[in-house]
Amino acid sequence: MEQISLLPVREFPDRGTKWLLESPENVFGLLQILDAEIANRLDYSRLQDQKTSFVLDSLRKQESDLLFLAPIKDTAREILIYILIEHQSEPVMSMGFRLLFYMTLVWDKQRREWERDKVKEKFPLLFFLIKLFLLGKEKVWKESEWRFHPILPVLFYTGESDWNTSLSVTALMDVPEEFERFVPSHETLFLNLHAIAPEQLTAKEHPFGWIARILKKEKAKSEALISELKQAVEKIDKLTVEQRIQWLRAIHYILLLIYHRREPEEHEQLTEIVLKSVQNRRRQEEVSQMGRTIAQAFIEEGEQRGREKGQIETTQSNTLDALNARFTLPYSTLAELKERIQRIEGLSVLQRLHIDAVKVKSLDDFVKRLDELQV
Repeated sequence: MEQISLLPVREFPDRGTKWLLESPENVFGLLQILDAEIANRLDYSRLQDQKTSFVLDSLRKQESDLLFLAPIKDTAREILIYILIEHQSEPVMSMGFRLLFYMTLVWDKQRREWERDKVKEKFPLLFFLIKLFLLGKEKVWKESEWRFHPILPVLFYTGESDWNTSLSVTALMDVPEEFERFVPSHETLFLNLHAIAPEQLTAKEHPFGWIARILKKEKAKSEALISELKQAVEKIDKLTVEQRIQWLRAIHYILLLIYHRREPEEHEQLTEIVLKSVQNRRRQEEVSQMGRTIAQAFIEEGEQRGREKGQIETTQSNTLDALNARFTLPYSTLAELKERIQRIEGLSVLQRLHIDAVKVKSLDDFVKRLDELQV
């Protein structure tokens, strides 16, 4: 029987939507909302998650991405689906360029694989041993056979602000009209979650659309969310026994959303609504067990966050004390450093900074270290 690894409670803020879209069925649901004709051309039973990310480290708190290789039905061709999930609350002027940049990184990865294959051609014995080790699955591409996969770019924006910014690269240029044809351009399938009508999300009655409707209402008043929650869970509960994994992923995501995005006093009531909206007794037991597990993990996570917060505050204070003891800082300098150090949330980074504060030869060296961290 197919298995699923449920998303750990603490990873939901960073990976929740990405985890939801790791399911080929939900990729289909997303594309069906955006372009049903394109969605129906792809074979999701053979969708391959490329297990790689192209988002820059400095942007990982606001973006996550997924890359899939999808066969095109009734052809021998394949296309890459690149999904960028944008969590920022505000539109990004440079998004058109950023998407193009990520797409070129995807193609460059493919090019580097071809270049690696050229090296293998020069060392046939070594390549034979590699093929033997990989049970013949490796293929060497000759340069005349090189073909980039076309990329279907998808932007999933979950922020609440209006997005009136163009997704074209020319939006960042002051370019005369007659020269625009020289600027790289591509279309992007764009889902602006809070701008789209709820009926559009569920026009095809796909479970992903119903989850998206709950996500759209995550900050709504309790009555509005409850109404959406009941309707969505009832629809999702119609998934068959054969679709159990899809049902499990959807319900687990919804419960995690409740615990992470709603106030603690609502958790029990909203979980109970999910439970009562499920008809099958066995499924009710699963929902009940998931709810208890998430609630317990949430308590433990809160305790852990409390301990980490204490360690963070202590390390921040110790770092400032060490600097002040060594360099006798003026009040204004101490206040500025305090503000910058308190912006750092990672305990391991702070611990390294504390060591720096003890060992650096000058205050300037320590400030350079902060500049490197961009704080």
